[in-house]
Formats: sequence, C-alpha cells, structure tokens
Amino acid sequence: MAPDIAPPVDRAIAVVRANRYLVLATVDQRGPWAAAVSFVSAAPNRLYFVSRDWSRHGKAIREDGRVAGVIYDSRAAMEDVESVQFEGVCIELRGNEEETRLVLERGAIRDKGAIPTADDVKQLANSADQRLYRVEIRESFVLDQQAWFTRGVDAREPVDIAAVLGAFEQVYRAGL
Repeated sequence: MAPDIAPPVDRAIAVVRANRYLVLATVDQRGPWAAAVSFVSAAPNRLYFVSRDWSRHGKAIREDGRVAGVIYDSRAAMEDVESVQFEGVCIELRGNEEETRLVLERGAIRDKGAIPTADDVKQLANSADQRLYRVEIRESFVLDQQAWFTRGVDAREPVDIAAVLGAFEQVYRAGL
C-alpha cells in the first residue's frame, strides 16, 4: 500500500529547500556533459549559477543553450528519493549587475553570509573568467510516487515550477 503522498508542488519545494546543488546537463561537439553547480532560484521559473567561462558546460551553453537538470539528495534511501527534474534554456549574463546582485544576495541569505557590496556585484558582473548563468525552466517534473509505490514504475509527473520557486520569494525578501 502506498503511503500518504504529498502534492507534487509541496514535494518539489522540499527538494529545492533542502539542496543547494543541481546537476546540469549540456551538450557540445564531444557529446553530452553533466556538471554539479550551486544554484539560487527566482520566480517564476529561473535558476542561477556561477561558473568559470572556460568550463565545458560554460562553453557548451554559449554554443547551444538547451539544458536539462536535476535537483536531488544523493544520500536519500531508495524509498525516500525525490527530485525535481527540468529542461530549459540557459544563457550567460556577462555585465548584468541587476541579476548579479540578486544572485549574490540570495546566496548570502541561503548561506547566512554577508550581503554583497556594490563592489562585490561589479567584480562578479565584470569578471574576466567567472560568469553568471540563468536557466529559464520550460518544463519540470517530480517523481511519480504513486506509480512507484503501487506498481514499481519509475515515472514522472509535471510540477508547476512557478508555484515551487514562488514559495521562496517571501523568504528572500524577508532576508534583505
């Protein structure tokens, strides 16, 4: 018998809240590539991360911005595993101080660090080798727990990413 299963949005909120890394998949001329990156979110459908411009995924994003990814806890027991899977488009945001400030502030709130100064923002926005990237999620899913518990089937069900990421906006606003 299947246990009581929370709604998809609630499960996705819990996953995003509990994890600070996502695995991002890109593709380049050599083939597919996956990289773990630390992220922050912004409603309705955006995830941000910082990486070196010479990274394989950074180069791949400049060639083809289509990405896929997953946020999950790799330490979870099989019966407790949950994830948020997504596909979207990623772009590099060089010189964008407004979004750079947003990312640095949200990272500071999440990590209980110091709120960034204007110099911190300018330094990252204009860095010679670090880049800010924005993923705009087009589709997102959670594991279909009902299918797993009742039939042992590994399946997905859609989740409203705007509702998921919107749940964090009040937390971020309160932290500033």
